[in-house]
Amino acid sequence: MREEQAGAAQHLREWTTGKGVAPSEVERVLAGLEALERGDHPDVPSTSPDPTCPVPGLKAQPWWNPESFPWAAGILAAAEAIREEYFAVASRLARSEALQRRKDGGRLRASGRWTTVQLYHLGQRQALADSFPVAVASLRRVAEQPCGMVFFSTLEPGSRIEPHTGYTNAHLRVHLVIKPNEGARFRVADEWRAWKDHELLVFDDTFEHEAVNEDDDERVVLLFDIWHPDMSEVERMAFQESMDYLRKARARRHLLNALANG
Repeated sequence: MREEQAGAAQHLREWTTGKGVAPSEVERVLAGLEALERGDHPDVPSTSPDPTCPVPGLKAQPWWNPESFPWAAGILAAAEAIREEYFAVASRLARSEALQRRKDGGRLRASGRWTTVQLYHLGQRQALADSFPVAVASLRRVAEQPCGMVFFSTLEPGSRIEPHTGYTNAHLRVHLVIKPNEGARFRVADEWRAWKDHELLVFDDTFEHEAVNEDDDERVVLLFDIWHPDMSEVERMAFQESMDYLRKARARRHLLNALANG
């Protein structure tokens, strides 16, 4: 694992040379990769979480004001159309393999059932995105290409998601409320909030968070990731390049292990 992380730092240095990018422009991303290699997180305030892939120097707070993002009004204006589209196809998806239990649900789900409809995974478009043209088009108001995850998340009655944290502070996470209910609540850091109709919630998922639905009806949100606003365009490109390198390196390691043990 450490070899992969060291390789990612070296890969980024070579990438900056090839792209003609000054090392100072990606200094924070490089510092995060070097922190991974060492196993520590420099310049992350003691009150902040410890992200798995840290970018030091970014503003750290659990909740963010949606109104501070210029795309928020456009997404809210499209909320009803996104909701109508979701329910128009949800029953069909429920009868297929498309509506999936979270792959990590065994680790995170304390009780009940948590299902998702994946549109993008780690920024890569999934086949089901074609079933939701309104949602996908609306998200282009945020970014031409999603930087992380995009999926409809359904927390069914009596379900609870265990406290957990995300993997990087380079992203913030957004919930567009599609179907709220009075018994569903959500905690980030030390503050609980309810999902309200046609609301946006923006938060840093590297702070500990959990969810509970104590209602007798499901709760549905459209979840999507956005870049941290402190990240420059060059830093975003560098971070994405580094994460792509790490994913490919891990995939190679898993394949070699499988072949060796096969």
